[in-house]
Amino acid sequence: MELKEAVNGTVSTDLLMRLCQATPEQLAAIERLLSRGRAEIVQAESRNSDRRYVLRRGLRGWRLVFDGRETVLPDEKGVAYAAVLLFDPPAEPMHGTELAQRAFRDAVVDGQRNLAMDDQDTVRSMAQARRKCHAVIDDTGASEAERDEAQAELEEISEWARKHVRGTEGNEQRQVRAIRQAIRRLLAGLQRARDAHGEPDQVLRAFGEHLDRYLWRPSGRGGRGRGSRVRAGLAGRFTYEPPDGVRWNE
Repeated sequence: MELKEAVNGTVSTDLLMRLCQATPEQLAAIERLLSRGRAEIVQAESRNSDRRYVLRRGLRGWRLVFDGRETVLPDEKGVAYAAVLLFDPPAEPMHGTELAQRAFRDAVVDGQRNLAMDDQDTVRSMAQARRKCHAVIDDTGASEAERDEAQAELEEISEWARKHVRGTEGNEQRQVRAIRQAIRRLLAGLQRARDAHGEPDQVLRAFGEHLDRYLWRPSGRGGRGRGSRVRAGLAGRFTYEPPDGVRWNE
């Protein structure tokens, strides 16, 4: 108890008198114990901080810890898409095709592949090249020559796709719509979530407000900051802009 008081900075009169009478060797030993106690407190606080925001998939749903409060999320596609963005916030908005690939490793449009072509490796390479071209075109720091070159390459890719690939763009658009619908359904469900007693589930509703503010709005046409780039031609992309102090753990 006396050591705990010393670590916490509260020292009783009796303990203070004993400290004044301690030998140098005893004081050195006390200092070592105090240092160890402070280190353990810092480590415990760090572990508690890491557990303030947790999203972990389980057998019956997702375990959610939001701002230190815990509950369970139903397992649905919208949560999987959100999890990709929460765990690894992209430096630039992520296209829906990439988000779907990272979330499910497959198509998201029920009953069909995400790209209408047998050579999936070729199509994936084309999609990657297209995204790079768009990134250069939308980069305000790129030179005019670089943007012109990217635009020319993009037109070549599009021309090749029109001749050899049927429905690629249509499938990508359907894929993006499916993702947006899944996230929209998730937000709507969180907004009206209730606990086992029929009362508003404050944890789920707070999580929904967080996703709406820092994921949905920046990913939409009405977003601000980096999200404003969506209005300039990055529709179909998704992002997450966490506030200070929020770091998600699996």
